[in-house]
Amino acid sequence: MEKRSAVLVEDGSHGWLGRHTEPSEAELSEVARGLGAAGLVGWLVVTEGVYYNPKDTLSVLMVRPLNGNGDWGKALAAFHTRRKEALVG
Repeated sequence: MEKRSAVLVEDGSHGWLGRHTEPSEAELSEVARGLGAAGLVGWLVVTEGVYYNPKDTLSVLMVRPLNGNGDWGKALAAFHTRRKEALVG
């Protein structure tokens, strides 16, 4: 099963950090600074499964917050909505 690290923000948008390696603390600090500068709430997550395979259930595990305080449940639901839209489009 494919495992990937990502940054997930409250509106469900996300960016992949790595596929075969864990992000370093330096990388995470840089991402956190960027989120803060943009005024975004964000979390470090790990996904398991293939994002672009509609038959694959993609699990998302929140590892830790990177910036701000937000609604994790809302962010996760928005992420799955974006994925569903990407699979259709």
